[in-house]
Amino acid sequence: MASTNFARLIGEMDAELRIELTSRIRLLTAELRGELLREITIRLADAEAKAGVVEVNVDHKIQLVAAEFAQRLGRLEGTQLNSRGAAL
Repeated sequence: MASTNFARLIGEMDAELRIELTSRIRLLTAELRGELLREITIRLADAEAKAGVVEVNVDHKIQLVAAEFAQRLGRLEGTQLNSRGAAL
């Protein structure tokens, strides 16, 4: 009879430990998920900010190249007009 009670107590302890372990695992999983989401959100915001800076820099450089191109094209057209006028 004592061994039956002992086996029953071991079974009850096993069940309680499984419930406790499952509960703790779920809690840790939720905490880790929250930490990961926060970290991802921070890193994503940082990446978006950096991409915005790059976009502004690229846009500025494109404007500079376009302005220089327009200036050189104007000089080239002026040179061609002058050489045509001299040929006439």
